[in-house]
Amino acid sequence: MTTITEGAYRNHPSCRVLFIAAAGRSGSTLLATLLGTVDGLCSVGELRFLWQRGIIENRLCGCGVPFRDCDFWQEVMTEAFGGIENIDVERILRAQDSSIRVRHVPRRLVESRVGIDPKYDPVYLSALTQVYSAIHRVTSGAIIVDTSKPPIYIDALRRLPHMDVAVVHLVRDPRANAYSWSRLKRRDSAEGTAFMEQHSALKASLLWSLWNVTSRAIWIKEPARRYIQVRYEDLVADPPGESDRVLGMVQRSSRDVPFIAPNLVPTGVNHMVAGNPDRLNGGQLELRVDQRWQREMSRRQRLVASVVAAPVMHSFGYSLRNHKAGNGG
Repeated sequence: MTTITEGAYRNHPSCRVLFIAAAGRSGSTLLATLLGTVDGLCSVGELRFLWQRGIIENRLCGCGVPFRDCDFWQEVMTEAFGGIENIDVERILRAQDSSIRVRHVPRRLVESRVGIDPKYDPVYLSALTQVYSAIHRVTSGAIIVDTSKPPIYIDALRRLPHMDVAVVHLVRDPRANAYSWSRLKRRDSAEGTAFMEQHSALKASLLWSLWNVTSRAIWIKEPARRYIQVRYEDLVADPPGESDRVLGMVQRSSRDVPFIAPNLVPTGVNHMVAGNPDRLNGGQLELRVDQRWQREMSRRQRLVASVVAAPVMHSFGYSLRNHKAGNGG
């Protein structure tokens, strides 16, 4: 069994990570798919779910085959640990639970504000470093696009000495976000039919507020090359312009995206390990305005989402009036 030690993560080559911080159902899979079409960038999905959804549950990789059968992830796991069979998954999951659970967010937020260095389980930090470093080597040094989302996860990641992390904070109208969470949607499953988790408008809006406020609080003091905020509605309205802003953080531009129209991009095979099942859709990515939530969301759901998110909506550029919402939910 591969031993994971406290000091193991200090001896790996530096790798660059472009992290998408967002509340769930905010369009991170769409943005990651777009970025993954650029040479030298590798979209890996929600890497924080690698252990549970990938190794244990063996869900589908973005390439369409079960995780354990994917050649890319087999190579990464061999490079990182000598093979999946050598990974003490339960130990890593316990370390993850003690480090990045939602219940730890308030304490981490207070620590960041008063300048206290948070303590993360060294087993978890070591495991993360081995995986990211292995992806870095397998992809010949590609910039890793990670859609893991929670700010507490990014905070842990950026504290690893070998990581060069830039954060794209993707924000979507909380009413569109809540509507997306209410919809019944199939999820990636290697065995039969399964559906993604659903949230009430109350829970979705509470999580939207928590995730976005915490992400901004932790990263707002970082320079523009380390942190930018992107509204999802702006992304689907102007894909070249907004992708240019994002790619500028890693010294690329929208000219590197193979647009065949301002809102249309051809896509190839990806290896996103978890996330929205839309990552399984190959061929072409179309970014389009979608106003279904304005027509189909119940007045009660809209009221609940608006009331809960109202204290912080304006600071993210939203008002109580309707805004257009894009595809991806």
